[in-house]
Amino acid sequence: MHRPTNQNTVRIADPEQQQPPRPSAARPREDDDDSISSGSSSSTSISKQFVEDSTSETGVSSSKRSMSTGETTGVNWFDDNMNASRSSSMVLGLVLLSAIILGTVLFVVASKQDDDKFHNKFHDASDEIFQVVHERSDSFANSLHRLSLTITDGAANAEAEWPFYTMKNLGVFAQDLLEDDPATLLNYAPLVSQENRLNWEEYSVQNQALVTGESVPEDPHLPVPPRPNISESIFRYVKDTPVDELQFSMGPFSPVWQVAPVPTGYNISVVNLNLLSHRAFVRLADATYLTRTSVVSELEEPQELLGIPMYPKRRYQIGAKGNPQRLMVQPIFEGFHEDSNIVGYLTGTQSWRSILSGIINGGNSDDKVELNCVVADSCTGRSYTYWINGSHTLFKGTGSLHDTKYEDMKAHSVLASYALHLNVSEGGDEVVDSCIVDLSIYPTSQMNSSFDSDTPVGYLILILFLAVVLIMAFTTHNKAVDQRQLELQVKTQRSNAIIASLFPEQIRDKLFGQDGEVKEEGLGMINSGAQKSIDSLLKTTDKQSGIGVLGFDDDSFLQKQIADLFPNCTVLFADICGFTAWSSQRDPSAVFNLLETVFRSFDEIARRRRVFKVETIGDCYLAVTGLPDPRRDHAIIMARFARDCLEKFHEVTRMLEVTLGPDTGDLGLRVGVHSGPVTAGVLRGERGRFQLFGDTVNTGSRLETTGARNRIQISKETAELVRQSGKATWVKPRTDLVTCKGKGALETFWLLPKSAARSSVVTGSTNSNSHVSSSVVTGDGGTERRGSFGESMPFSRQEQTEAKLDRLIFWVSESLLQSLRHIVARRNASAKKPAHRGAARESVKELEQEMGMNKVMLDEVREVITMPRFDPEAYANQVDPKTINLGQKVETQLREYVQVVASLYQSNPFHNFHHASHVTMSILKLLSRIVAPDNVLSNADPEKGTVDEDLHDFTYGITSDPLTQFAVLFSAVIHDVDHRGVSNKDLCLENKILATIFHKKSVAEQNSIDLAWQALMDPNFQDLRDCIYTDATELRRFRQLVVNCVLATDIFDKELAALRKNRWDKAFEISDHDATQEDTHRKATIVIEHLIQASDVSHTMQHWQVYIKWNEHFFEEQYTAFLQGRNTGEDPSKGWYKGEIWFFDNYIIPLAKKLKNCGVFGVSSDEYLNYALMNREEWEKRGQEVVGRFVEKYGKKLEKQQPNDSDSIATTAVMSDRSERSQQKTASTSSSSSAADQKLPLSQAHNKASMSPNITAPLAA
Repeated sequence: MHRPTNQNTVRIADPEQQQPPRPSAARPREDDDDSISSGSSSSTSISKQFVEDSTSETGVSSSKRSMSTGETTGVNWFDDNMNASRSSSMVLGLVLLSAIILGTVLFVVASKQDDDKFHNKFHDASDEIFQVVHERSDSFANSLHRLSLTITDGAANAEAEWPFYTMKNLGVFAQDLLEDDPATLLNYAPLVSQENRLNWEEYSVQNQALVTGESVPEDPHLPVPPRPNISESIFRYVKDTPVDELQFSMGPFSPVWQVAPVPTGYNISVVNLNLLSHRAFVRLADATYLTRTSVVSELEEPQELLGIPMYPKRRYQIGAKGNPQRLMVQPIFEGFHEDSNIVGYLTGTQSWRSILSGIINGGNSDDKVELNCVVADSCTGRSYTYWINGSHTLFKGTGSLHDTKYEDMKAHSVLASYALHLNVSEGGDEVVDSCIVDLSIYPTSQMNSSFDSDTPVGYLILILFLAVVLIMAFTTHNKAVDQRQLELQVKTQRSNAIIASLFPEQIRDKLFGQDGEVKEEGLGMINSGAQKSIDSLLKTTDKQSGIGVLGFDDDSFLQKQIADLFPNCTVLFADICGFTAWSSQRDPSAVFNLLETVFRSFDEIARRRRVFKVETIGDCYLAVTGLPDPRRDHAIIMARFARDCLEKFHEVTRMLEVTLGPDTGDLGLRVGVHSGPVTAGVLRGERGRFQLFGDTVNTGSRLETTGARNRIQISKETAELVRQSGKATWVKPRTDLVTCKGKGALETFWLLPKSAARSSVVTGSTNSNSHVSSSVVTGDGGTERRGSFGESMPFSRQEQTEAKLDRLIFWVSESLLQSLRHIVARRNASAKKPAHRGAARESVKELEQEMGMNKVMLDEVREVITMPRFDPEAYANQVDPKTINLGQKVETQLREYVQVVASLYQSNPFHNFHHASHVTMSILKLLSRIVAPDNVLSNADPEKGTVDEDLHDFTYGITSDPLTQFAVLFSAVIHDVDHRGVSNKDLCLENKILATIFHKKSVAEQNSIDLAWQALMDPNFQDLRDCIYTDATELRRFRQLVVNCVLATDIFDKELAALRKNRWDKAFEISDHDATQEDTHRKATIVIEHLIQASDVSHTMQHWQVYIKWNEHFFEEQYTAFLQGRNTGEDPSKGWYKGEIWFFDNYIIPLAKKLKNCGVFGVSSDEYLNYALMNREEWEKRGQEVVGRFVEKYGKKLEKQQPNDSDSIATTAVMSDRSERSQQKTASTSSSSSAADQKLPLSQAHNKASMSPNITAPLAA
């Protein structure tokens, strides 16, 4: 970022002098009034111009006429005047009509603006009332809860036996509570049983001084003299007369004991009043027993609340008549355990008037707020109306007394629910029938009238005045004026279109009028400043005109720069963590899909929050508040925006993972926010644009780069502003200092997400680590254990892992389904019908059985697989594959098959289903880069109707055959099924049965093919197989492709590697021009094999972080096997560094070069080769350090006899659960094929080896 070059051109924008910000995106623009005023002034100037022109031209005409008076006749003079009169009349009519129309439009627009201001003000006030009322209710409930905990703790510390406990400092605690919350009365009533009644009555009389505020003897052993003015027994009121409670009930009792404010005089008569004698309190007490938390009552009149009589002589009254109350009851528990008994109750009384008072701040008459608030009870039918005028609140009366003409503007919110009845169901479960208390807010006529301004009438008068001026000016020369107006209008529209696409509205206004003075020229709303700005923006450079940018002929250099200093702003930088590594694995369309989706969601939040989006740079999002409209709440608005963006980001990425593939949901967002002065303006020149400058911008960028994954780091300045806005619970200090370039060590804070901030408010926790203990932050591409930050975590780790696995299965299934749709679309275009019946179906079934009996897939490897010829007619007739409906059965069976395959994968660190998904994604990327038949068709001869076969053979027929593409994707999904985490050499020693079955050659790969093929042959997947292939030819080619592809992943078999090298040399030693059809098929076969080979190790040819991630997984797998004695070779850590260099030099880089040399994969081959070379160079520098870190990490884990990590534990549990379900589902298949297995001893041995418990996954224990 740069500082402005000319500080003298900066205008400091004082927020005190600025207009208030727009309340919402839907409200009228604040500069509408300025625009209208500018238009009026412009019209006045235009009128003056025409008057002068008319006067000048009229004078010339008069002179000419006077000179030729003798030469003209009376008839000519009369004709001229008639023409002039007719012309003037037409102009007069047009001007008058225009004035009437314009005046009417402006009157309607101005009236609409007044109405919009009224509506916006009402909605803002009602939203504020709802928010404060809810906050007050929550605060009062939390205060009662804390006080109940204090009483429980005090009784425990005093070792008091319930109910004989009195809290000595209750008055102090209650006083703070009553001052902070709108409450009028607080009662503490213990729960007294019949057995303790006499003891309690004696205790209450002896200790009444503790509750009446009287002095207590210093010696606790001295008895307290009894007070005769409290009831010596527990009582209730009957017709305003206290009566002993024993006449009505044998307990339990809940006598009032301690009252706040402390009762005096007659007020002492409420002590020992049994609250359980009142039906409302009994219902509330029963509700607290069920909910074990605070509950509220229905709407009550003060004289009805708790049945306390309201004698005039009694000064202790809950509230004045006509001021409805509500009661909140909080249970007091014996201890702090969840099953602790209820030993008493705290009751708090709140009047609705106090709840609604002091919410709306008073102000000037322009912002008058006058509302009717109706509190209603849904069950009792009671309702009360309050009148709010600014900060004053008065009780208006019983019922809904609002103005009915504002019924459509009603703002409504549910305030609370309460228990009305308690019923017992037949099963014994207690059910609470709840009712609600809601608040409805309506505006008043007085408030509406306060927003009626004189602006509409003023506009109308102004337009009429201008119309008179224009009528005088438009008497002559209308043609020339109209032409000039048309020219200026065209230029204005062009200029507006350019500026509107580049700059904010306020900056655009300055470009059109920097000096603020309208020049007296032109017919449109164009001034000289605007014309100069446009000319300077579009002005040619010195290379074009020969005049230098610093030359005197360049007007733009001499103009005043468009730049402002905004002293109160908040800047946000948001960067996607892991994006570079993630994007290296995908094609550009997927990258832009992610960025567009994420940033579009951010833009929507910015529009809703009124945050100004500056620009996006790569995967970084820059936004600011406080400009171009200065506002005082810029920091809190940006805090809300950042929290919304973080929450939306995780929602979007998890949603996109099912379409963009693996690891999309693991992307993180790193956010930095700083507040301070910002210089903003237009940096003119080539593609000039609106930009931000200054130290605030630089610091915000540094906070983002030094932040943490899925965290919002804010500066000390921003944190202070957030606290001043009453949101102190939103921020938490960072434990360590942050070192920023040019700033030194900075104290920063974390901005808590919504869930963590709400938890802090409810619990009142002050522990600085209470919200971050479950969050572990890493760098880009690193692992992450998410907690309360970044996203909500309501499920266990196993459930999260299963959800992620489900998304992978869904993505793989959708990728295969899309490929299947291509197969069906091509099949339908070529009029080839599926062979469900007849001889073709029988031949397919026989071939399936024959392939199932063959357990040695090496014998099926083909040097040349015949590709179908390209059919231009079928391709031209093919419909969009997305419109193909495969049917519910096929789609369901494919998804179930992918689930079965996923369950067959072992939970290895490297050879697992996640890696298979990564390979599948690489296959899709490379297939998308192959030259498509669309480009071939573009070169077709329209007369012959054929396609040049040379152009088609350039792709070797790979993209011409959807079945080939599906087979390659299918192979990528199954290629590591049941991989045991060791090499083929060690697997032969570990499992001799499998070694015998597969002749000790490519054992793991053949085992994967065999298991996956057996699963595909399950009768439950009959419809899926019929969709993949319809005859024996397609089945045979599908099987050959799968076998060749999967066995090609065995890159360490020297014999197979040599055969593939010879086939490559044989295929590509012949030029495409001299190649036969068989040579083309050979090229296609070897390219397909190298395609899956490159995809299997694609992590080595992608971003460094992707490479290190999978390299670590592979090291963990090999090192674990070695320490467990399953790897017969030497310690892999000793040769890992040099082995990787050898692997790059002798396999990866040559493979990348082959992809490039075959000329099929376009720019992807260059991308893969460049990444391979860079990763090789980086490994040579840092490889030894990386290996050391690997050894230390996994050596310690295995020493403790722990699995590699919690994710592996969860994955193991998920895969085991899925495997059990899959085995249960395929049980019928196993029984149906038992007859065939009896004829196949090797098959029986293979099945036995696959289910043998001693060859389970290395880390499953």
